[in-house]
Amino acid sequence: MKLLRSLLLPILVTPLLATAETAATPTPEKEKPAGFWDKFFIAPVPTSSPSQGSGLALNTMYLHDRINNDTPASTSWAYTQYTDTDSFMFFGGHKHYFKDDKWRAEGMYGYINSHVKHFGFDKPLPVPLPYNGKTQFVFGSLQKQFFDNWYIGGQFTYYHTQAKGEGPNPDQNEDFERRMKGESAGFGGLAQYDSRDNQFNATKGWNIEFSSWHYLEALGSQHNYHQLSAKASHYIELQPNHVLAFNGAYKQLLGDSPDYAQVNVEMRGFQWEQLRGNSAAWLQSEYRWKFAGKWTWVGFAGVAGIEKKQSSSVNDKVFVSGGTGIRYLLSAKEKLNIGIDVAASEFEHSFYLRMGEAF
Repeated sequence: MKLLRSLLLPILVTPLLATAETAATPTPEKEKPAGFWDKFFIAPVPTSSPSQGSGLALNTMYLHDRINNDTPASTSWAYTQYTDTDSFMFFGGHKHYFKDDKWRAEGMYGYINSHVKHFGFDKPLPVPLPYNGKTQFVFGSLQKQFFDNWYIGGQFTYYHTQAKGEGPNPDQNEDFERRMKGESAGFGGLAQYDSRDNQFNATKGWNIEFSSWHYLEALGSQHNYHQLSAKASHYIELQPNHVLAFNGAYKQLLGDSPDYAQVNVEMRGFQWEQLRGNSAAWLQSEYRWKFAGKWTWVGFAGVAGIEKKQSSSVNDKVFVSGGTGIRYLLSAKEKLNIGIDVAASEFEHSFYLRMGEAF
């Protein structure tokens, strides 16, 4: 974890030391509205992973008309998945850009009913515990542009989670269920530096986010605790049709955080249950090559680490994952791709369906 922190520090700090360039821009022109089927995308794709089984995922997205050329298109989206382990999940949300991108708002709802495996709270279990977990959550945020490329605002969330152990040991099941049942309500601050040239498929610029969450019993939480995080992505166009992208993050829990609130590594090759702890960090890179017409190949690799509350063998271990994928251009105007990735780690081989890029 110390090595990962040292690698992440320059990535997170570099843009703060640079002065953003400013230049006069002409008055944006209104664009002619596109037809419905130029803005609505739907993709049914098979999905498979050792953790959740095999099944079908349905990804849909609607791109609203732009206000002008310099304002990103607002998006509404939904994702549904069902697998042969009787696992079901649904996520839906909307991200809105308005007032010439001086304001940004986002809202999301999610429901998960999954049959997966638990790998241990404070230390890895000798044999992962199968369980049925159910979670519902809502999320919202609002940001205003105060400086060039800088957006500052607030966010809120509420979620409720419960679980039923399905292992052979009744005592282990009962202890797991007690530690994984609860609800949290919180608010926080959000600061973002966004100089990307495109929200879906950037070829240059930075996207940096500093976030704080404060979960309080006064708001309905069962525990008082906090979460701090920093994320950064950087994009470099090496030459036309060749882009090198980097992404890094660090998340830390503070206070009386419950076990169900442990932070996780957000990297392909790991299911969210496999790498969770009191803190998490990762660093990954991706090479994107548009080799023909609407087709792009990607290759990616990364390293990650976690720290548990108590001393554990995983605290000083570096986890590695990597993989490859293919993209097809759905919207040339918005540079929106659809794609499938295959990733591998010491835990499993996984397939991922996506609209847009991983970061």
